[in-house]
Amino acid sequence: MKRLISVIVLAVMVGCAPSYPSLSQIDRYDSTDQEILYGMLETLQRTLNERDVEGWFALYADDAVITYTKNRPTPKQAVMDDVRQQDLSTWNFTITDIKIVSTEIDTETAKIKTILRMKTGNATRNHPETYYFAKTDGKWLITKETNP
Repeated sequence: MKRLISVIVLAVMVGCAPSYPSLSQIDRYDSTDQEILYGMLETLQRTLNERDVEGWFALYADDAVITYTKNRPTPKQAVMDDVRQQDLSTWNFTITDIKIVSTEIDTETAKIKTILRMKTGNATRNHPETYYFAKTDGKWLITKETNP
């Protein structure tokens, strides 16, 4: 009986766990800005997976702060300098999915909370990231990212 109750409780917990939409499955947007911002996240996924450093950094403002080594906030230029000295073929991860947890878009700023589904070697894990955006001269750029 205890085992049955445990199984039922577990099933209820799994059924009540939040389900966030995958970025790749979203096909309707509340605004043009939302479509642009989600497109930027898709580009982020693609450029990181392809090890396209220039494409990745182009998404960030010059004064952006990027969560980098050991989840420390690091200025964009320092990240760029470090990454350009690395052998990117040793990077052992792939972003397999981006889930959208929440989206807040104002006229000139936005914040999108995500869960990146990361495959590293044989292990896959969820990695929360929050992206902060600013619009300057009509163009959105990432100004900061944090975990979570």
